[in-house]
Formats: sequence, C-alpha cells, structure tokens
Amino acid sequence: MKPFNKILILGPCAAESEEQVFAIARELSRLPYPFIYRAGIWKPRTSPDTFQGVGVQGLSWLKAVQDQLHIPVCTEVATPEQVRLCLDAGITHLWIGARTSANPIAVQAIADTIVDFTKDLETATRAPGYPNKKDNYALPVTVYIKNPVNDDVRLWLGNIERLRKNATVIAIHRGCNHQPCWHMAHQLKQLLGTTTRAQHADRDFSSIETATWAPGVLDKTDTTQGCTDALAGCTDAGTGATPVLLDPSHMSGDANKVPQLIALGMQLGYDGFMIEVHNDPAHALSDSKQQIPPETVIKILKTVTAPTCCTAAGSAASAAGSMGKKANTPQLDLSWFRAEIDELDARLWDLIKERMSLVQQIGEVKRQQGLAPLQPQRYNEMLKQRLLWAQENGLPEDKIKAILDAIHELALSVQS
Repeated sequence: MKPFNKILILGPCAAESEEQVFAIARELSRLPYPFIYRAGIWKPRTSPDTFQGVGVQGLSWLKAVQDQLHIPVCTEVATPEQVRLCLDAGITHLWIGARTSANPIAVQAIADTIVDFTKDLETATRAPGYPNKKDNYALPVTVYIKNPVNDDVRLWLGNIERLRKNATVIAIHRGCNHQPCWHMAHQLKQLLGTTTRAQHADRDFSSIETATWAPGVLDKTDTTQGCTDALAGCTDAGTGATPVLLDPSHMSGDANKVPQLIALGMQLGYDGFMIEVHNDPAHALSDSKQQIPPETVIKILKTVTAPTCCTAAGSAASAAGSMGKKANTPQLDLSWFRAEIDELDARLWDLIKERMSLVQQIGEVKRQQGLAPLQPQRYNEMLKQRLLWAQENGLPEDKIKAILDAIHELALSVQS
C-alpha cells in the first residue's frame, strides 16, 4: 500500500479506563498507516465539576499500549511535574494544549524541565554501576505545541522557539473557540520562513512504518523508536523546520465537520492531523460531540488522497502539499486565501443573522410605541457613519451605500 506520508496522532480526548485505552488502540491498529496514539490523563477543564482526567495512573495504561502493542503514545502536559512523570515513565511524545500555550511562562517551564531531565539522565547513565537506563528513552523528546486559545500567532511562534532549542517540535493548529483562524496558521507558515519537509527530498514520513506493520498485527516489531527517528528526521531542532498539523476535532467541535476539515487540510498542505477518536463517543467523559469512532477515521483516512511529500519522486508534488514557505505555489496561496475568505464570510453571515435577531426585538418595541418600521432620521445617521467609514478605508461610497441599503431593506422586511 502506498505510504500515507502524513503524521497521524489518533486517540480519545481522555483516557477513561485501562480497558477503554486498549480497546481504542487495538481498533486503530487496523489502520494500514503508522500513527501515534494520544490520550489525555490530565484535563484542564473550565469547570472543576467536570471530568479532570484519571491522572498519573493513566501513565501505566499508555506505557502498556506502547510496550505491548508497539504503538508510540502521546499525552498532554501542562506543568513541569507532569513532564517529569511522563519522561520517567518512558513517554517522550508530549503535547501542550491551547490553554497552556497561552502562558509563555508555563511553556518555558516545560522547556526547562526537558533540558534538566536530559542532563540528569545523561549524568546518571555515566555513573559507575548504574544501569544503562538511557536505552529506555527515545530521546530527543518530541513536543506538539497547539496554538494559543487566543488568536496570537506571535505567541505561538515564541512557544515554538522556546521548545525547539531542546526538543523536536511540531506545531498543531486547532483554531480558536471552534473557529478555524486560518489566517493564524497562514501567518505562522510565513513567519517560520524556513525549510520544512518539502526541502528534504531524502526524508520520508513513511519511514515510521516498519516491514512488519500491517493491519491487525499486534505482535509486530517495536515501531516506537522508528517513529521518533522519522519525526526527528523531518524536523531540524534549531533550524526552524517545523511541521504543522491540523486538529479538526477542536477546530470544529463537531464530529460531522471533521471529514471536510481533513480534506481541506490535505488541500492546504498540512503535514498531518491530530484527531480525537473514541469507541463510544456518545458516552465519552469529555468532548463527546467532536470525537469519531475508530472505524470512521479509518474509512476517512483511506479515502483521502495524500500527496507524496518527502520522497524524491514526489518533490514536485510536495510543492503544493507542504506548509513550507519556499514550497508555495500560486495555487496553494489561492487555497489559503480562499479558506480565509470563507471563514470571514461565515462570520459575516452569522453577524447578519445576529443583527436580524436584534432587528426583530427593535420591531417589537416600535410596535408597542406605535412607531413606523422606517425611521428616516436613524437611517440618515447610519448612512453618514458608513460613508465616512468608506472614505477612511478607501472603499467606494456608492458600493458601501448599496450594501447598507440591502441590509436595511432586509431589516424593514423583518419588522413589517
């Protein structure tokens, strides 16, 4: 089977029980592509009355998946203590969520902890009579950093810079408050301004896969180190080669919208996907509306067409399928701008809908006071303001007046 050539991170929002963690991992193992298994054990929830995660006991469940099913695992960290606990357990794929990403002090503390852990481990393994514990760890650590919950591309880039001095770093675009914020990822691509996978024709994400990786085969040779090596081979710590993945689950907050976002992510040249997968989404303890069943994600990923991004034979195709600035083509730029336009248009229509809701309420007040729907003085005031705005922003006054008149006409029809 042709390699998928995308980084895949799949699994439940939260680890709920050992049985659930293993059941989902086993079902996902039928996917004919290598992937990293995700599950959160510490959940930074809005309310303290909601599920906060199973905590440290979940580390042993994830480690068992890694050791027994030979699938590399990943979990979310928000504090230095959590980083230490994961690394001590031999889990070296860590992601930083949007809430933590909004706090540069917290991100720096995580980065410092990774440095300290690496130094401590190297010192310990050199001590006389100390077991070669270093062999149990797949260093360097790989950190997946989500964009901040607020729309702040500079903060996102700063977090990447804090982390990539000491770890393999991969960015994850998850949007803001269930809005895509395409412009933020587009800006990140431009700000990174250095090489990504498209400039490394000799590097192939499919090297994550081993010859014994096959659907349904659980006794395959360990792919954990191979996955780590492949990820490190497609990024260069300190050089700015940072892949960017798409998180369609959090971006939409709606499982029904995940397939179309994956398709759009392919078109925009994302380097992979982090997708929330649950074997019983309706009864999930968190994010139940945005998780999809394993069989669904397997079907989606088998259906979408992935451009060959890293192989020499696919170097031309990769120009239209990578997040790298130098790999841009007019068609790729056009796709990005259209995605941004579509998002702005969706917000515009939502604002018009909201405006009409207010118009209905105003109409009721007018009826109670015996006022006509059309109030010429109010209209003239609005028109004056909009024409002044048009002048200040260099837009044709007649076109702006036409837009205002169309909206005003709709408002009058709603009030009539």
